[in-house]
Amino acid sequence: MILQTAGGFTRRLRYLDNCLKGDPSLTPKKAVDGDEDTRWASGRDDDQWYIVDLEESCTITGFGILWEGAHGKEYKIQVSENGTDWTDVIHETNGSAGWKNYTLSGPAAGHYVRMLGIKRGNARYGYSMYEFQVFGYQPQNPKPVTSIRLSQNTLSLLKGWSCALTATTQPSSNAYSLKWTSSDPTIVKVDNNGLVTAIGSSGTAMITVESVLDPTVKDTCEVTITPYAGRPTKVSDVKIVNEPTGLLKKGQDWSLAANVLPAGASNRNVNWSSSDPTVAAIDANGAVHAVSAGRAVIRATSVSAPAFFAEITVEVGHTVRFESAETVQIEEQLVADGAYAVKPEDPSRAGYRFEGWYRDPEASEAFDFTQPIHADTVIYLKWTSLPQDVPAVPAENPSMDLGLILGIISGGSGMSFSDVTSSDWFFEDVAAAYQLGLMNGVSAYEFAPKAPLSRAMVAALLYRMAGSPAAYYGGRQFTDVADGKWYSSAIRWASQMGIVTGFQDGSFRPNENVTRAQLAAMLFRFAQYQSRDIRARGDLNAYQDGSSVQAWAKEAMQWAVAKGLISGKSGVRLDPSGSATRAEAAAVLVSFLRQS
Repeated sequence: MILQTAGGFTRRLRYLDNCLKGDPSLTPKKAVDGDEDTRWASGRDDDQWYIVDLEESCTITGFGILWEGAHGKEYKIQVSENGTDWTDVIHETNGSAGWKNYTLSGPAAGHYVRMLGIKRGNARYGYSMYEFQVFGYQPQNPKPVTSIRLSQNTLSLLKGWSCALTATTQPSSNAYSLKWTSSDPTIVKVDNNGLVTAIGSSGTAMITVESVLDPTVKDTCEVTITPYAGRPTKVSDVKIVNEPTGLLKKGQDWSLAANVLPAGASNRNVNWSSSDPTVAAIDANGAVHAVSAGRAVIRATSVSAPAFFAEITVEVGHTVRFESAETVQIEEQLVADGAYAVKPEDPSRAGYRFEGWYRDPEASEAFDFTQPIHADTVIYLKWTSLPQDVPAVPAENPSMDLGLILGIISGGSGMSFSDVTSSDWFFEDVAAAYQLGLMNGVSAYEFAPKAPLSRAMVAALLYRMAGSPAAYYGGRQFTDVADGKWYSSAIRWASQMGIVTGFQDGSFRPNENVTRAQLAAMLFRFAQYQSRDIRARGDLNAYQDGSSVQAWAKEAMQWAVAKGLISGKSGVRLDPSGSATRAEAAAVLVSFLRQS
């Protein structure tokens, strides 16, 4: 018996970075994969070793090593029960490239096997081996298992025919861990290795394989004996039908079927297998489960004539998802590993300008569609809100009284916005702001009440509420407010009147979303400009986050709370740093105009 386990390999990790980094083809697993075209390579000094964990103590009878040209000249093969104390069983002093096979004079017991390098055959390279084999026997005692899956759950046989069932267990176990039984041995019998033989001429029996230590862990296969007269019809071909037409998505299931020819073949059963279950697993009924990105070959092999089989390649792709606003939906893409995402057409969104595709939510790194995809990917869309045209309020009406506002509303809203309905809390405020000419929609049919308002838009609203007075070229000039912009005159005037302020770096940041605290401060200073009574003060401590209001905005927030211009979210939070929405701005401005 050859024991070739895929886990438990160790080596001197100080060579990991400079020898193996970026070259996964040289990992220790490659020395036990049964493929003579793959290899393991060590660091480039004599003191190197390679350890195989057999997962349990086994009886070892021999070894086989297929060396590359960079072979071991002198080395030992050692066994150990604990991975610490080692016993020499082979000492090679004249090694060479190619296969080196060793048979022990007497069996050795060990949980671990080590090739201990002493001298390399080529001083320019490390040790390099294509295959490392351990020959021997697993212990004859049962191991606990948590699950059992049979290679087939239904089987049809002719009298005298046999078929070997394979039991896959988690964790892996030996034959002594499993018990095989037949519900009717006069119809079908089964041996201790899962070989099923039809005894009767007809009938049905259930084959059960169970854990010796826990009979509740089991799986079954229903075997039907098909009577026949004369010679059986042999299988001549196998074809797979219902092949996927494209990439599968991780987690997706796909059902395959096998067409065994001729149609009258006496045994039309097949065994399903996958070349890489870590990419695409398949059960006994042909159900494929996509596990991870990559390619796997699915094979359907005739049970009665294993020389006949069919294969297809199943490919699982990476998911490329696009993250944007709720109103913009871009269909996700499935991309094969190493292929490229397809750049969609630039989307549009009312009231916003599309700025591009990015790798991160902060839009700090542009996404390059010419780079291959090697993992599930999220692409983020960046948007910049566009300034909305805010019609001027006539200079002779810098403030509107309550009667005028209510009269306009009672005459009908005059709006045709699909996103503002009479049941919305902001309906009357938006209607008043619209009818008074304070705010327009972002389009003929959308007001975008939940969209944020920029600092430049607030300056423009207050400027036009003041009658759009002339602004002179004096006072503070902001580094990011150039002449000729739609907001230039409004910000210059508002700065000269002390209504708006900038930041310490000399900028105004016109396109930045205005916060609730900034909105309150601008309106507070606008009230001062209009010589209104600004002595009212509210209690910020009545709100959970009242203490988070910064000193520069505290007086303005107290005034806005007292005047009912700013109210707490859910009645308990001021959210001073949160962005003010267009609906909130409409409510604040209309409430301000209602007050004398």
